[in-house]
Amino acid sequence: MIELPSFLDLGYAGELKQALQEAMQRTGQLTINGAAVESITSPCIQVLLSTEKSLSAFGKSLHLIDASPALESAFTDLGLNHMQGWSNTQ
Repeated sequence: MIELPSFLDLGYAGELKQALQEAMQRTGQLTINGAAVESITSPCIQVLLSTEKSLSAFGKSLHLIDASPALESAFTDLGLNHMQGWSNTQ
């Protein structure tokens, strides 16, 4: 499981991409915990969306659990409400 930090900005997007790519190679189902997220920028959301698309292409899945209100709001603000389908609360 990958635990997202409090602040995900442009400077963190590369590190997030690297961590997700490494995790994708180790597992068929990738779980990301978004409980700590207080702020997320578009580049990091783009990395999450790209990861979900890549996993899906190989029959794998991404699950976002415990999405914080800030994370849910960021998806909504970008018109990505439909992507919250791969988000659930545990």
